[in-house]
Amino acid sequence: MTASAPSVPGATTATLWLLRLVAGVQAVLLVGQPLLAGRFLDGDYPSLARHGNNGLILMGVAWLVVVAAVLAWRPGRLPGWPVPLAVAAAFLMPVQLGMGHARFLAVHLLLGVSLVAAGVVVALWAWSPDRARRSYRPRTATAQGQHAPAQGYGPPQGHQPLQTHARPAQAVPGMLSEPYRQDQVWYTPDGAARLR
Repeated sequence: MTASAPSVPGATTATLWLLRLVAGVQAVLLVGQPLLAGRFLDGDYPSLARHGNNGLILMGVAWLVVVAAVLAWRPGRLPGWPVPLAVAAAFLMPVQLGMGHARFLAVHLLLGVSLVAAGVVVALWAWSPDRARRSYRPRTATAQGQHAPAQGYGPPQGHQPLQTHARPAQAVPGMLSEPYRQDQVWYTPDGAARLR
């Protein structure tokens, strides 16, 4: 049995493109920070001012990434793991800026490397090809309040399950487990039963 790809609504792709845009801008700005610092260390002293201004811009962009990650997670139904990463980065940006202005370079450098890594990870995840289709989570509740099977699970089209246990065949509303049970038997087109 081949699993068909889930249908991805426009809301998911729209929120993913928003996340791609702001996470991409943030990643470019983050990667530019060590380059500007390196130019300063090579003797280009105006690069230090550009490094500081870039840090101020990053504080605002970090919160845009948080908003985009939340929108991609909730209305867009994409995975939610970028949200805590984006929130942590947004809260650590002012700390990073403060450590730089106070010349606590050991903390500033370590935190800077962590922020660059986090920003690049979110951007690479968002920009990977076919991201929406591979990580989209279809709705699990139908109009009747019952759980619908996720794409690729459950009996093939036109087949009825044969219940082999005393539990109800349908999942309990509100349950987040698999929409089918491992011990159910499904009928094949020739009438034979097979374990799922």
